[in-house]
Amino acid sequence: MVKLSFFVGCTSAVREVNYEISAKAVLESLGVELEYIEGQSCCGLPFRYVSFDSWLTLASRNIALAELTGNPMLVLCSGCYKSFKEALSLISKPELKKSVNERLSIEGLEVKGGLKVIHIAELLHDHYGVDRLAQQVKVKLNLNVAVHPGCHIVRPMDVIGFDNPEVPLKLEKLVELTGCNSIQYRTKRECCGATLAGIDQEASKSLVARKIMNIKGRADALITFCPICHASYDAMQRAALKPEDQVPVLHYTQLLGLALGLPPEKLGFDYNRVSVDKVLAKIKNTP
Repeated sequence: MVKLSFFVGCTSAVREVNYEISAKAVLESLGVELEYIEGQSCCGLPFRYVSFDSWLTLASRNIALAELTGNPMLVLCSGCYKSFKEALSLISKPELKKSVNERLSIEGLEVKGGLKVIHIAELLHDHYGVDRLAQQVKVKLNLNVAVHPGCHIVRPMDVIGFDNPEVPLKLEKLVELTGCNSIQYRTKRECCGATLAGIDQEASKSLVARKIMNIKGRADALITFCPICHASYDAMQRAALKPEDQVPVLHYTQLLGLALGLPPEKLGFDYNRVSVDKVLAKIKNTP
């Protein structure tokens, strides 16, 4: 059994608990053991362009806590993934590491660097393996779905290095192994609009509506790999669109859990805002 240090993040712990619930259920079924990082806090990303030192200190603090476990760190959130990967790149510079550790010394912590940070999509595709994962599938879902890659899981390429930001095929493969058809659509690589919500909510709603209307009638569901993207589409489309125009939004781990034969009640569907009843009914009625 593989053991990983588990960084849940703010959004998954508070607003998108269905992501944490479904991720834990899926990984347990695959034989992955998770150890919650004691004392974990915000990854610091919201401070990134407000206070560089605050962001780097927060990110490094969580890295230092994960280093104490001796295991790689698993993250669910693409924003947290980017935050930690960027921080690790920066603290490889001795002077920055020294200044960070001076601040961390207040808590008796020291960041060493070199920690392996793994997004759950990276874990499933690169480490567990697509072929091996496909062998675990018990139910071919036969849905038409739209994949939303999001920004931070693939950008910046020189820091993240997980997939091609222009054509993120790894995410497509993860979806298709569940028996789903991944449709292609014009607004696929657009931002979810979450970062705009606190500045210009109308602009954020416009981005959400634009993507949903682009896939309406073609996709049974929109699939996300980031809790912030999921929160944006699942919650914001209720304010941006009429009920008849709304499309269910599933965390990838919810989709994969269904394909692995896990019961819906173990995947947190009660917390999805836009009803997933039609999706679950279609899967149930699939021959």
